[in-house]
Amino acid sequence: MAAKKPAEPAQGVKKIKCGTGHRYTIDGIKVDGVTTLIGAGLPKPALVNWAARKVAEFVADNLDKVDEWRAMSRDELVRTLKVIPEQVRNTAGKRGTDVHDYAEHLVKGEEVEYEEHLAGHVEAYIKFLDEWQVRPVLVERWVGSRSFRYGGTTDLVADVITPWAITPEHCPWLAETIPAGTPLRVIFDPKTSRSGLWPEVAYQLAAYWHADFYMDGDTEIPMASLGIQHAAAVHVRADGYDVHFVDAGPETFKTFQHIATVARRAKDGRELLIGKAVTS
Repeated sequence: MAAKKPAEPAQGVKKIKCGTGHRYTIDGIKVDGVTTLIGAGLPKPALVNWAARKVAEFVADNLDKVDEWRAMSRDELVRTLKVIPEQVRNTAGKRGTDVHDYAEHLVKGEEVEYEEHLAGHVEAYIKFLDEWQVRPVLVERWVGSRSFRYGGTTDLVADVITPWAITPEHCPWLAETIPAGTPLRVIFDPKTSRSGLWPEVAYQLAAYWHADFYMDGDTEIPMASLGIQHAAAVHVRADGYDVHFVDAGPETFKTFQHIATVARRAKDGRELLIGKAVTS
């Protein structure tokens, strides 16, 4: 009787760079990323109007180029204008990525050299770290869920001291006020969008908070062992910052699971749901 091949050891979650992007694996098997699932599974009808507005604004702000555009072929002009929303989004995305990179160093107490146009954002984040007396527990750690087949990177889990009272007016799901000066352990996500915060951040933080484990080197540590009490987004702007606590509890995590299901069905639904043509 042949000996059984020993089971492959668990490899945890890994983040692998792919060109300008990345992907996640758990135990060597590709899994979906948290933000990819949310992006594909949560409708964003406002983005359609946003994209149209950005093209209209570009034309209105560049009327001196009308003669240049008129000389283009129809296809050339369409190609020129249709990429405007993507260019705007990429610029905003680079700002967000840069601020996230600086934040990672700042929360560790490291000095950073930054471009002048990001000075306000960096100073705002430093103010947040000081006013909330942030003491990092985890910074930029990979998290994973075998149960729901996803991976992601949590930006910050930290112990803080609340500088102000947090009331049910701020957070309707709170049963009672959290007094100023209360020590809390919070999972944070910094955001830099000029349009403010959107529900996606709650689903994102819920997925990280309720993941099965995070990676400490090559070791898996249960997320539940961290004792996280709350989730919050830090809206970092050039003129300051705001902390918004978000409901990232079990019910929000259930909603994230539904979003993930929609994203996966949208990707594979044609093959799964529509049979081949029946012909004579």
